Amino acid sequence: MRETKEILLAAMIAISAPVVAQENIAPHLEQLPQRMQYNPAMTADNMKYFTVPIVSGGFNVSAENTAFRYEDMFTRGHDDTLRLDFGRLHDRMRKTNYASVSANIPIFEFGRRTHSCLGYMSFALSNKTMIETKYDRNFTLLWRGNWDYDKDEPINHRISNIFVRGMNYMELSGGYSHRIPSIGLRMGVRVKLLAGIVSVLSDDLTIDFQTRRESDRYSVVMRSSGSIKTSLPMDVEIGEDGYVSKVSLDADEWKLEPMKNRGVAFDLGGTMDISEKLKVGLAFVDFGFINWNDGCHRFEAGTSCTFRGIDISADMKTGMTEDGIDGASYWKTMKDSLMRFRDVSHTTHKYKTRLSSRMIATADLFLMDWLQVGGTVATKFVGGQAFTRGGATAVVHGGSWLSFAATAAINPGWKVSPGAGLVLTGGPVQGYVIVDRFPRRLSEAQGASLTFGINFVLGRKKYSLIEDAHKMDVRWN
Repeated sequence: MRETKEILLAAMIAISAPVVAQENIAPHLEQLPQRMQYNPAMTADNMKYFTVPIVSGGFNVSAENTAFRYEDMFTRGHDDTLRLDFGRLHDRMRKTNYASVSANIPIFEFGRRTHSCLGYMSFALSNKTMIETKYDRNFTLLWRGNWDYDKDEPINHRISNIFVRGMNYMELSGGYSHRIPSIGLRMGVRVKLLAGIVSVLSDDLTIDFQTRRESDRYSVVMRSSGSIKTSLPMDVEIGEDGYVSKVSLDADEWKLEPMKNRGVAFDLGGTMDISEKLKVGLAFVDFGFINWNDGCHRFEAGTSCTFRGIDISADMKTGMTEDGIDGASYWKTMKDSLMRFRDVSHTTHKYKTRLSSRMIATADLFLMDWLQVGGTVATKFVGGQAFTRGGATAVVHGGSWLSFAATAAINPGWKVSPGAGLVLTGGPVQGYVIVDRFPRRLSEAQGASLTFGINFVLGRKKYSLIEDAHKMDVRWN
């Protein structure tokens, strides 16, 4: 393909805007209505709540990288200089790695309890953007080239298991949960209607480099296979050879029609009161997909070429060899071979993207009225593979108006990073800010997440009285 840089630029624009990743803290803050995003069976200590667009604000941005830290990429020399060390990077990385950047912008939220307080209904509208990639560490071996001088043998490379998914979409959700006081069980479900805006998907890319001996010389065989699917405002030009020659964005004439890209997702969850002091929860979040039908493009590669070198005896200015042969043809042969390796075809097939589904397990132990400890184990499924992390949290309550949480997040590879959350409630106004997986030092960063916003909460005293009555009924029975 001739204009590879333009395709990459289009993909970056689609995913450059940074889904909620505060599961180590938010589910343990019982005053916070947003805990329902991690388990639809969880509720907050109020009768009603709502947010107001622009006035309430609210935002979440999150980044995560399981592969390596900044300090894993460099070694320091005797003169205090830094050197990029691919060997060190390869040794520190996991076999399969995952990275993501995401954002959630709530537009409107509303929830209320039924009269008996046993049921809870909620509705929300938000815009979400996410990009995530899964890849093997093999790409870090490219620095070795194609020859092992110590063993005097060729080195072959295979870069596969590459997965990239990015999209922006609108989400309208409605949920309901119901409590059975006699057994301390609450079950919840949320249905999400999705409307996709832009997306990029690649789940089958493979590139091979093999060095082979042919009589008295070596050749390099290069193979590429896989596809990139996009739903973007693009102009694609096809050259005389039938392959893509140019790709450009045409955002000026793009008509936003997200209702053509429809999808659906579900959240299922439950909580159980094991005792008066111990509560556990389990949820399955974001199991769903979006069908992309508007402005779809599919770029597909499946080519193979063999490079056998060039005649470097030619004069680089005139292209003539000592025997008077036109040596420029060798340069043209090399160029054609490399360009063939990049040949990409184009179609407009529709496609489907799945959301990043998660399984979240929580436990909370209420040691005193003012002290609570909890734990979270969350597993995210990306490209058919599971990535698990967890955290331990302590929450201090200052009456009904303040809750402060401190957490130690346990990232893949048993790397620990701290976090904190604060909820302040004064009358009907509630403000919150949560920072999760924040690195102690930038060089050790593997990710971070920030959430803040304002809720309007009503009927907290009424809920407390009804809840106390339910507890007395359970004890009496």
